[in-house]
Amino acid sequence: IVCTIGITGNPDAIEGIANLVQLTTEVIVNQALLESQSEWQRKMSVHIFFELIEGSEVKGILKERIQKLPFELNQPFAVSIIRAKHKTSSHRTMIQYLEDYFYQQPVLYGHYQLDEYYVLSTNTNDLALHKMMNSLYTYLKKQFDIRIGVGKIVDELSRIPKSYQAAIAAVNEVDTASELTF
Repeated sequence: IVCTIGITGNPDAIEGIANLVQLTTEVIVNQALLESQSEWQRKMSVHIFFELIEGSEVKGILKERIQKLPFELNQPFAVSIIRAKHKTSSHRTMIQYLEDYFYQQPVLYGHYQLDEYYVLSTNTNDLALHKMMNSLYTYLKKQFDIRIGVGKIVDELSRIPKSYQAAIAAVNEVDTASELTF
């Protein structure tokens, strides 16, 4: 039992409302469950990303977490770092925009630091990565003052820290150059 709801009144008068209340309650409970699962997925993605950029060996708990992802982490990989500040008074957060953009794509993304976010692309190549990041930049630039630094493509999970370092260097370079640097 998740909750109990009581309705009082004349049975003939509330019969139609009772079904509506039951349906509404079921929708609210289902929404809360989906939000909880989404938050759990987000937190797991953050843990995986931080362990990978630290150069942790893929075994034990990290391996289990990777296996629970809704997609496989297939090589090659590339890390991108996004610096974003709201331009508008939009109520939507950057994470919500990233969720919409990367819906059901084999990409790990999340909040990195204050105004920074990460994207770990899997099973990618130079052309696909450039196309995806240019498209993402176009998608986000209306709502955010945005800078994107893209790291080098690497063939092994153990080399992700190198891609991450290149992405950090690229996003720092972006601050003095254009808005998107590879």
